[in-house]
Amino acid sequence: MPSLPSNLATTPDEIAGYRVVRRLGESSYLCLAPGDRHVVLKGLDPDCIIKGQLHPSVKERLARVRELAHAGVTNLYSVERDDGAVWLVWEHADAPTLADLMSSEPSQRDVWVVARELILAVESLHARGIVHGAIQERNVIVERSRQVRLTHVSPLLYTDPADDAVALLDLFERIAAPPFERLADLASSARGQAQPLRWARGELAGLIEERPRNTAMAEADVAPLESSTRKPMLIAALLLALMGIAFACGVVYVVEQRPPASPPTLLAR
Repeated sequence: MPSLPSNLATTPDEIAGYRVVRRLGESSYLCLAPGDRHVVLKGLDPDCIIKGQLHPSVKERLARVRELAHAGVTNLYSVERDDGAVWLVWEHADAPTLADLMSSEPSQRDVWVVARELILAVESLHARGIVHGAIQERNVIVERSRQVRLTHVSPLLYTDPADDAVALLDLFERIAAPPFERLADLASSARGQAQPLRWARGELAGLIEERPRNTAMAEADVAPLESSTRKPMLIAALLLALMGIAFACGVVYVVEQRPPASPPTLLAR
């Protein structure tokens, strides 16, 4: 964590022209930008500064991060200086974090979906040559649709995608409290795979489809039962109909076979 200047030991009223709403962490604050737009200011590690300037590799990395706004990463608006400290100004995503989701008793399927979407987001970064370097529950934004966005990409120069893979599997094991123990088993098995994130993504796809498939199987089991119940009823109804037709035909036959009445005789006259 970056060390804060002594005057930031308590929550300040303003940082670099942004009005502070509340402290979010040791070196991050929710602030109001001009126009009453919420942003997050996060302190930059002093190691990123050389002779009062951004380290060239950090400057290049932050420039690349600013281009990721449409790649599932929150916007990095600017870099600001204030009284000896340097701050990254991030978009404030008005949505729960992964930590918030896990504390709200989500369904198993929601957890599988979010875990898969998180892998896809990290893989998308890697495809662009960016390693996040700071994957944790508070840096994962979960939208209402269960899609995810990443925030607070580390400004330090991470180059090995394996760093993100390890961090992501560690995260899965941390959130795998009951009833999500299978997520911990999946993470443990993924560590032995040549492509752990790809393997875990495939396993999660199977978990997501498991519930609908089981429901379909249950419906298939009920269908023959309903069919076997209806069949005797149909046969009984058919027999009753045939008996009714036979009875009606018998009555007609008897009526038709009855001899006609004798014509009146002369004696009756």
